[in-house]
Amino acid sequence: MVLSELANALAPFVGIIIGAIIGSVISASAVLIATVISNRAQDRRLRIQLFTDESKKAVAELYRLVNDHEKASAVWSKNIRDSMNRFEGRAFLPPEVRAWAFEKLQSFSNKTDAIYPEFAAEEQYQAEQEEELYQFEIESMSDNDRREHDFEEAWNDVKREFRSYLIGAVPKLVTSKPPSIRERIKRSLRKKTPFWIFVLLS
Repeated sequence: MVLSELANALAPFVGIIIGAIIGSVISASAVLIATVISNRAQDRRLRIQLFTDESKKAVAELYRLVNDHEKASAVWSKNIRDSMNRFEGRAFLPPEVRAWAFEKLQSFSNKTDAIYPEFAAEEQYQAEQEEELYQFEIESMSDNDRREHDFEEAWNDVKREFRSYLIGAVPKLVTSKPPSIRERIKRSLRKKTPFWIFVLLS
């Protein structure tokens, strides 16, 4: 009886109450959407800024090595190549800069060989001798030594694959797409909104 009278008394205000609830939900959702969009943009800006800063460092290191007072040109070239082949150089140097630098080093090497052909011939001869010695050592290995050699080769191969993949993954940290705004809103609603309201919004 009491409940019936209470229900009758509240009946005129049900629409107002429901409207207020829906209005609050819509207002909260608008704030949530704006926050998600802002956080997403900020996250992308920070990732781009971090990648840009690391790229600047890699270019600065390359510039430092180019201006190094190393007197031996072979050591000078090797230092630059080693820097560009390390993680920082491969991951953060702009690809066009890295390609240009390697091309310049190769051009310089070709000019050096043309100026000092006897040195170039000697280096070529040494390289051929080292290759022949390497092949001879492999052919002379015992079965156990050969297995150990093959194991080391397989291990080095998987290390190279890891390095190559991880280096290639760095630029994707900037370009990869974060969860969609819809997905982020749903996650936030699951944490902050009563289940029955979430069902209505879905």
